[in-house]
Amino acid sequence: METHDYALAGIYRAQGSHAKVEQLYSRALNLAQVYRSSGRYADAESRYAAALAILERVRGPEDPSVTAIRRRLASLSEWLNGGT
Repeated sequence: METHDYALAGIYRAQGSHAKVEQLYSRALNLAQVYRSSGRYADAESRYAAALAILERVRGPEDPSVTAIRRRLASLSEWLNGGT
């Protein structure tokens, strides 16, 4: 699903459909948060990664929103791998 969303984000961006790109990003982020809240951490990690890929492609790696998602993903990944 992430690859599909990422490809769609590129197509929508090329077409100037920024609202559709934002919808893809929001969907991935919302799913990540729901999965994390319900204890489905591996699924949450996957959706955070999808949201990050979409947002990086659209806004660039230095955007504050990208940084926030990157932190959430790193925190979750660390926790999943037995970190503190």
